[in-house]
Amino acid sequence: MKGTIVLHPAMGRGHLVPMVELGKFIYTHHHQNLPIKILLPSPPNSTTLQYIAAVSATTPSITFHHLSPSQHLLHVLQTLISQSSKPKAFILDFFNHSAADVTRTLKIPTYYYFPNSASCVALFLYTPTIHYNTKKGFSSYSDTLRRIPGLPPLSPEDMPTSLLDRRSFESFAN
Repeated sequence: MKGTIVLHPAMGRGHLVPMVELGKFIYTHHHQNLPIKILLPSPPNSTTLQYIAAVSATTPSITFHHLSPSQHLLHVLQTLISQSSKPKAFILDFFNHSAADVTRTLKIPTYYYFPNSASCVALFLYTPTIHYNTKKGFSSYSDTLRRIPGLPPLSPEDMPTSLLDRRSFESFAN
């Protein structure tokens, strides 16, 4: 049975493009005999469809599969396994972390990919420390700069809006 590498980006073109580039890199530099299948979590808009068409035309080793609302990841992967290709690896976007439960059930080696900038990674990794050292949300510290290792001092307007409110901030810290 032929193998494949499955990539699962989060919704949005900002997650799809880096995942496609990762797929191209893997195929070109490591596993030219393993095709790449990208599972799209939402219906693509017209701009994204043009991008997918361009990638498909220039890189036929990468194929795309849209997960419709009625399809579940488990069913798609079981179908993929039962047909012609067995997933050798599953690379999922950091924001699709719940997919790891499915891949664990199917015993598919799973890897996480965080397609954002290094500064975003630094902020998210340091978020629990900020959470435990402060009592209020970032918006309460309007005149205070936050010092995060590896980043310049940040004011509240530099922060992602989801971190300004203490209640949403807690979900990042846990």
